[in-house]
Amino acid sequence: MKDFDEEIGEYCTLNKIDYTRYSDDMTFSGDFNPTDIIIKVRKMLYKLGLRLNNQKTVILTNSKRETVTGLVVNNKVQVNSKYRSKIRQEVYYIKKFGLKSHLERLDISDTKQYLNNLYGRINYVNSINKTSEFTSYKDYIAKLIKMYK
Repeated sequence: MKDFDEEIGEYCTLNKIDYTRYSDDMTFSGDFNPTDIIIKVRKMLYKLGLRLNNQKTVILTNSKRETVTGLVVNNKVQVNSKYRSKIRQEVYYIKKFGLKSHLERLDISDTKQYLNNLYGRINYVNSINKTSEFTSYKDYIAKLIKMYK
């Protein structure tokens, strides 16, 4: 897709459109007519023997939440609020009721695997948008991981 990216990149630069692509997900941002870019992409893909999946083509305006590869990208890039809230809830329950009680309620028997998974999810959030809140969660879970080695 190198030639495609170069050509569509030039087109977007000339038209002041921000273009990113990850695998088969293409994102175009800016002030432009979406129909024009869809026609351009469709023609270019056709030349390569590919086609645009109309069912996956979405046009978002500023009033809608914009999600790209699972990340919310409206004003700043961050993990969606439900994902972050779930982590907050898990850390809260661990602190309030204790790790053992929390895992029993979830019917989880592998403490080490659970803690490593939670630690990874916290690191993921911090890698996208580092906050003191999630850094404190990371430190807290890291201490628990050391206890269960």
